[in-house]
Amino acid sequence: MKRSKILVWLTPLMFIISSQQPASAEWFLESQNSRSGVATYASTFWIENFGPANLEDIEQEDLEEGTFWSILTASCVGKKLSFVITLEIAGSGNVDIRLDNPGYAYLKFNLLTKKFRTSPSNFNASLSFVSDANKILSETLKTSRLSITLRELSTRERVTAIFDLSGLSKAKARFRSAGCSFPSR
Repeated sequence: MKRSKILVWLTPLMFIISSQQPASAEWFLESQNSRSGVATYASTFWIENFGPANLEDIEQEDLEEGTFWSILTASCVGKKLSFVITLEIAGSGNVDIRLDNPGYAYLKFNLLTKKFRTSPSNFNASLSFVSDANKILSETLKTSRLSITLRELSTRERVTAIFDLSGLSKAKARFRSAGCSFPSR
């Protein structure tokens, strides 16, 4: 009798505690073989008003039109490491998203904000980090969260994406086989 009363009391308490935890996401890993060698990609996702997300969340969620979502991708292609952050908008088949890219971006790792150089990108909706990619990887492996405020040029809207970084170290072997090494902590 006493045990059942405790369980009845603990169940709602556990629900309240678990519902207040920040959402977490897993990295989506992909590797490809090509003439130029092995290419490896690790991506994590974020959805506006949802938080960090998995690929399945984006594929299965019926995102409301106009909802922003973002992808953070670490890649090793041709033995060269890079990071790309892309902003998308649900239902945007005819909308051209253009991000403000002044040549640098501020990335916030947990509570520490750092400035990194961006590189020209083939896509207007992306910020690419090549020259500072190793520095970003080093920070990514040390922290659990990255946030960036992106500004969409046509609407002038600011969107803050917050990515869950935990678990990227699981991709260490894949990146090594593609020619990119992870720094030691």
